[in-house]
Amino acid sequence: MMQPTYYLGILHRIIPTAIGDPGERTFLLHLEGIRGTARLWLEKEQLLELAQASQHMYELFNATSSVETQTPSGSVKEEDQLDFECRIGKFSLHHEPEQDLFIIEANEISDETQSRKAIEFLVSVSQLGDLSSQAFRICAAGRTYCDLCGLAMDPDFHMCPQPTWVDDY
Repeated sequence: MMQPTYYLGILHRIIPTAIGDPGERTFLLHLEGIRGTARLWLEKEQLLELAQASQHMYELFNATSSVETQTPSGSVKEEDQLDFECRIGKFSLHHEPEQDLFIIEANEISDETQSRKAIEFLVSVSQLGDLSSQAFRICAAGRTYCDLCGLAMDPDFHMCPQPTWVDDY
């Protein structure tokens, strides 16, 4: 059985956000397209990897891209508007040269491989640049790291698992 794929088309907006306090944050990618909206829940590491891939593609294609961020025209009947939400397991990103846009596909985490859902949407190179800078800023706004052990510190208490300053005599 094929997994259902939902299509948002060219996005108006792609907004990465973090909800909660550092150390307990949940990450969300909010998408708005001509065919509806989607909320994609993901891990910090996934958002960071998406930011890195987006930045790489932005750097490769920014000078040659002819497509500016534009508001898609047209409309879809209200009853046909997509309202999609899921927890993401895997992203893929690739360039579509005919339209000079990028296709991002996100696949849902699911125990049942037969019922997994996927969503696909298109973004311009300038949207990739905006996405990467916003996502990097969000990921960096978390907990500070310990100068001694390199682990993330909780705001109330931190104990290094193994002191790095112990002398070997």
